[in-house]
Amino acid sequence: FDLGMAEAKRAKSMWGASESVTVVLENPSDANNIERIRRACRVFGIKDLRLVQETTKPKDPRCQKVLDLLGRPEIAGESRVLQSTQRCLEELAEEGYKSLVTTLEAPSVNLYDLDLTMEKVAIWFGQEKHGISDEAIQAAEKR
Repeated sequence: FDLGMAEAKRAKSMWGASESVTVVLENPSDANNIERIRRACRVFGIKDLRLVQETTKPKDPRCQKVLDLLGRPEIAGESRVLQSTQRCLEELAEEGYKSLVTTLEAPSVNLYDLDLTMEKVAIWFGQEKHGISDEAIQAAEKR
């Protein structure tokens, strides 16, 4: 995504303390995209990036062309890698996070209309080709 300076400052102030926001990438298939998102997180002061490498649903098209994150630590870096969407959702709930998923489907809210300073939120991004899983959408507080 390409934010101008004014939008970047607005977004950074909107997101408040970086400890209250985590980013989750579900089944990423492009290592370059992971690095781009990691850099964007640093710009906004977000330190917690979690990567879901779903291994429990081999027939789901979202899971067939996924990077081997567990076997390639140079890609995952310092990010936490989880082996299922369900496990990630459980872990976030245990830590008090509310999940927000990014989707183009209605009904959805504009990111700029959210107040992300009031509570702990996890912002989910789906796989590049197939998008976010139904499981993550169903569990989300907002989309």
